[in-house]
Amino acid sequence: MKLSTIKKKFKNQWVLLECTKTTEGFRIIEAIVLAHLKNKKDLYRKEAQLAKTPKNPLSIEFMGKYPEIPFIPLIFSLPSLRSNSL
Repeated sequence: MKLSTIKKKFKNQWVLLECTKTTEGFRIIEAIVLAHLKNKKDLYRKEAQLAKTPKNPLSIEFMGKYPEIPFIPLIFSLPSLRSNSL
């Protein structure tokens, strides 16, 4: 199944894919859907079971847009590396 079809069929779900066709840069073109769930952790368990006998590479992908996370700058100070006792 083409990745575009998988994205439409399993919108906003995590899918475990067996990649049957990829580009040279390992982008998925076609795949077989082995499992689909809303919870990513459950897919990791399923992947562990299926990874023992893979015919093709397996991949876990989210078929939707990731929620935007606002950028929050972290400001911290590092302790001085100089010793005050000279």
